[in-house]
Amino acid sequence: MDMILSKLNSLHALRFSTIAQKFQADLPEVGMWLEGYRNGQEPFTLSLWGPDFRDPGNYLEFLPEKKVGLRANWKNANSSADIQELRDKALVETNPEERTNLFAAIQDYLQQNGPFAPLVQNSIQIGLNSALKGFVYNPQWRVDVALLSK
Repeated sequence: MDMILSKLNSLHALRFSTIAQKFQADLPEVGMWLEGYRNGQEPFTLSLWGPDFRDPGNYLEFLPEKKVGLRANWKNANSSADIQELRDKALVETNPEERTNLFAAIQDYLQQNGPFAPLVQNSIQIGLNSALKGFVYNPQWRVDVALLSK
């Protein structure tokens, strides 16, 4: 772990892609591999998460027994009943106000007790020409080119 922390300390003010390349090159030296991450056997990972669909429910995958949670070896057996109850309610709740409250509680829980530590949020820059019409940015698929015209 000291080697990993040493590597992290030397990576300030770099692009996410540069950090990821550095980790990819260095982590095998300490026995960390992608398969270990996917099987919930790694003590550390660096990864991006972009929404698969435009709903906060997409982030429930980070909770115990869900896809990303399992990659962190976060299971019902080693998590609290509090987060399991929030997860189970959020999976089925349809009332927008109740969903907002549930996801706020989930976020608070994750910040205090979760196995994930957000490090970088990537930014997006888009250059446009004033002659371009119909541009609408979408965080999931970026641009619907069928809407573009001159």
